[in-house]
Amino acid sequence: MQRYNAQAAAPVAARTQAEVCRFLAGLELIEPGIDLRRGAEHDHERKISYARTFLS
Repeated sequence: MQRYNAQAAAPVAARTQAEVCRFLAGLELIEPGIDLRRGAEHDHERKISYARTFLS
């Protein structure tokens, strides 16, 4: 990985199982597929979910 990071534009970092579990904690596991919900309410929920997941 160090060799890759020395040449890559964006470095990568391996994560432990515990780190991945903390990242996914609190998320609801759903079946794969397409989310057919529509409307402003769903869009608002999606933005809040994104913010909680990636910005915290």
